[in-house]
Amino acid sequence: MNNRVIHINLSTVILLCITLVVLFILTRSCDSKPLDLSKQQTKIDSISEVIKQLQSTQQKIDGTLVYHTRNIDSLNSAILTTQQQIIDTRLYYDSKIKDINRYNSSQLYYFFTNRYK
Repeated sequence: MNNRVIHINLSTVILLCITLVVLFILTRSCDSKPLDLSKQQTKIDSISEVIKQLQSTQQKIDGTLVYHTRNIDSLNSAILTTQQQIIDTRLYYDSKIKDINRYNSSQLYYFFTNRYK
């Protein structure tokens, strides 16, 4: 048999020791007992129920928002129609007032008697 000498440098020994310590820690930290998930499942179910309630509330709010948006659009349309009627009425009576300003007394008498017949 040949006598062989094995030379190991210090960095290899340190690396080997670190590796062994890490493996030891990993094997000790892995417990074989099963995890109790019932508490987490209860929390998940509770949160799921809250999410469903929030979604239901959100749908109601969205429906109300659509309803109010339609009402606002309807009222805006009515406002625009009323504004146009006011403008038309103002223009009509402005022209009548200008005409009446030029009338003499007999024309004014005739205008008002025909107006209220």
